[in-house]
Amino acid sequence: MTPQVAQARGTLDLAIDEDLRTEFSTDPTNGTDPRAVAEILNHPYIHPCVSDGGAHVRYLTLGTWPVNLLATWTRDRQVMSLEKAHYKISGLPAWIAGFTDRGILREGFSRRQGRQRCPQPTKKHWQ
Repeated sequence: MTPQVAQARGTLDLAIDEDLRTEFSTDPTNGTDPRAVAEILNHPYIHPCVSDGGAHVRYLTLGTWPVNLLATWTRDRQVMSLEKAHYKISGLPAWIAGFTDRGILREGFSRRQGRQRCPQPTKKHWQ
């Protein structure tokens, strides 16, 4: 039995032992060229996350990309800074959706202090 078959068998045995209530999640970049993924993730207009922002808290979506981006690609593989990763999963999607007063962390940028406009992304946001 190959290691891949043994792993699949173990996964299936676990699911059966738990009455098929087990949920699995995997990194969608498994088996891909890490250099190519790093290049794609670092493109200025790539928004690498899938999420509905918690709009469907009753349902599980298994949208693990934000955690995967922060843990694997930012912390472990260091393909981008934490600031850049944060921008890609908050500021960039806010800007894409037209929310100019959301999605960034900046001193003095608070709804309580009155609405301020989020700057349009520039090269400084993804360096």
